[in-house]
Amino acid sequence: MTAHWVIVEAGAKQEYIYDSNRMRHVVGASQLVLDSGTRWVEDACTDADGVTPVQLVSGHAVLLASTGDAGR
Repeated sequence: MTAHWVIVEAGAKQEYIYDSNRMRHVVGASQLVLDSGTRWVEDACTDADGVTPVQLVSGHAVLLASTGDAGR
């Protein structure tokens, strides 16, 4: 069986988070970066057959897909 690694990563996280000097904007941006690598990826994996999350962290996700099409 051939497996395919899929990596999803948010770029320029620090620039995005600290774009504003207002604390509520910083906290909100941090939450969005966290969700982009955890909750949103988990939701997408439940809809896709053959995709298993291996590591889900803030702004970074590593998945194992059974086929290349499943990973896309």
